[in-house]
Amino acid sequence: MGSFDPLNSARRDELLSQHPVMLKTYFTLTPTIVEIYEKVRELIFLSEPSIYFWSTPRMGKTECAKAVRFLIFREFPDKMVVLASCDPSKDTSIVPTIFKGMGLDKETTRLSKSEARDRVVDHIICELAGKSGKHCLLMIDEMQAMVTKDYQSLQAIQNELKLNNISLTTIGFAQHEINSMRTTLSSGGQIALVARFLSRRERFKGCTTVDWLAATLKKFDYELTFPEMSDCTYTNFFVPKAFGAGFRLGNYVELIFKEAKKAVSTSQAKIIPTAHLFTAIGYILATARSEDKPEFVLTQSMVASAFRVSGMAQFAELIDVTEKVSNG
Repeated sequence: MGSFDPLNSARRDELLSQHPVMLKTYFTLTPTIVEIYEKVRELIFLSEPSIYFWSTPRMGKTECAKAVRFLIFREFPDKMVVLASCDPSKDTSIVPTIFKGMGLDKETTRLSKSEARDRVVDHIICELAGKSGKHCLLMIDEMQAMVTKDYQSLQAIQNELKLNNISLTTIGFAQHEINSMRTTLSSGGQIALVARFLSRRERFKGCTTVDWLAATLKKFDYELTFPEMSDCTYTNFFVPKAFGAGFRLGNYVELIFKEAKKAVSTSQAKIIPTAHLFTAIGYILATARSEDKPEFVLTQSMVASAFRVSGMAQFAELIDVTEKVSNG
């Protein structure tokens, strides 16, 4: 696309419905993603067998998993990376889930579970042979849906790969229920399964500090661009007159963070759900569009309205119960 002038209101109106903020299709590297990728890199370099990240819902775990997969592909081309999302209803076991994650489900022949497991192992061996690699990273989203038999199936796959001098590392993203499974396996004497797949765990943290939010708002002001191939940042697109006069979301980080904390203040957990935070940021930009002028100022009432629309307070109250059962 050629140059784009955000002050061209007619053209901007034509593109508005396609903007990633309006469609909620944009992606950005938050401080959480950067931190988690550093932990995954450490896991890879130390050849650790597993790690899982857990949190309450709506914290951005799935987007993080996709981002980490991309970053691994870019930095470690000799690794094989598989992203599989478990069925929260627990109707589908882990082997068909991995089978689908590898794109093997397009085969017309119906396979038994053991045949599907063999196909998974064969596929990993063949893929890594083409990369001259010996390490497969299996990323599992919604890992809390796994049951004991699933871990046993993973153990069988891991053992089979080991016979072929291939290491399998699992990286899980899960809701708090996975901690109960970890306890159940331990108390049931399944120490080997815990050691292989659940021994190392980390809390998945979202927006906890002003600095976290400042780094994220900076993306909207300076890095995220639309239309493609233009240099028009998201903030510039919605309020070009104000942007030209120096308006930046980052200048209001203290106000936005204060209102976010206020939105969750009635809950005991006081966790800011990332998904709702991004909804509020998008609402701020979308509503500021009609107020665009060089002297535009983001007010407390505008920010508070954005958080009300996001539903953050109501959701924060819902996660109190999950926090109580997961802290142990």
